[in-house]
Amino acid sequence: MDLHVSLVGRRDLVGQIYAQLRAAILDGRLRAGDALPPTRELARRLAISRNTVGVAYDRLAAEGFLASRVGAGTFVRETGSAARGAPAASPLRPRARWGEVSLWPAPMPGIRWDFRAGLPDTTLFPYEAWRRIMAGVLRRSALGDPGAAADPAGLPGLREAVARHVGVSRSVRANGRDIVVTSGVQQALDLIVRVLLEPGDVVAVEDPGYPPVRMLLAAAGMRVRGVPVDAEGLRVDALPGGATW
Repeated sequence: MDLHVSLVGRRDLVGQIYAQLRAAILDGRLRAGDALPPTRELARRLAISRNTVGVAYDRLAAEGFLASRVGAGTFVRETGSAARGAPAASPLRPRARWGEVSLWPAPMPGIRWDFRAGLPDTTLFPYEAWRRIMAGVLRRSALGDPGAAADPAGLPGLREAVARHVGVSRSVRANGRDIVVTSGVQQALDLIVRVLLEPGDVVAVEDPGYPPVRMLLAAAGMRVRGVPVDAEGLRVDALPGGATW
């Protein structure tokens, strides 16, 4: 575990380390079985004496919070001598509009057929072909420099392939520079909203429609208005005045 201890001043260093580790254990940030940094390592991080860290560890061990195992290190014990309290309330508060954004419904086990949007039939996915392709792509000779930052718009070869595909299948005139590869529909819509809309804009969406779109727009500060649909789709005659979409 990467532990960071913030020290205020240089007085009573043992007390500060002890107090912050004890608080982290009590509020659940450090849990039973979590390993603490070796005294030498933590002392190096904080630029203090190793003995200072050792005394703080010993104090916590004496109170039942820590246990040392020879050759393994120091760990948080299953129980401490003090009662564990609830996590402290954070002073950070989300903007008021987040209270109006509904959460994505949790999975519902036991349903034989799930017709929610965005959930394809995974039994039809070509896993064997995908595994062979991944094995070829992950060869050292094919990776190039895996530590280098990639183009944020996506791999150039993939973008060129997408441009050729939509050019043939949809008669779209485009090249690789016109394509941005995203992680899914939600990220694509998020980028579009950030570029084209301003918070407070009125946005019309189909009702009923795809719930994540409404949630994304509401989270971005848009005034979302549902528009009824008929056999032909969204009813244009029912669009609210001043709607952007």
